[in-house]
Amino acid sequence: MLLTMAQQLFRRKPEEPKPDKESYELARRLRTLEERYLTLERRSQVTEENMIENNHTLTKEIKLINEDIREIKKSLAELSEKMNSLITELQDFSRKDEVEVLKKYLDYWDPLKSVTQEQVEAIVKEALESQKERTGN
Repeated sequence: MLLTMAQQLFRRKPEEPKPDKESYELARRLRTLEERYLTLERRSQVTEENMIENNHTLTKEIKLINEDIREIKKSLAELSEKMNSLITELQDFSRKDEVEVLKKYLDYWDPLKSVTQEQVEAIVKEALESQKERTGN
């Protein structure tokens, strides 16, 4: 048993076969594939990061657009309310034919030709005085 142990300890290790050209070629191809895999993995990671960044940017832009839409809706509602108020006020105005009727009445009555009470009293007083002068003379 001692001998077998000694033989095992001092025994030559079997020689590993020397790599041949095929082994070198396979190792080279394996390194090339590993490099390609790493490159693809990096590209994938960069693409993912870009997509996340674009998603954040788009989310912010969508929020801004939604805010603008809310403001536009609010402005539109205010404008609609003002238009309704204006329409209500315009309905209270006189129509063209009503104004023409009033114009005809004013032309017929012609307030510029009418006299005030004081003017009538002065005319009557003058008439009475001129009549007294005629009768009194």
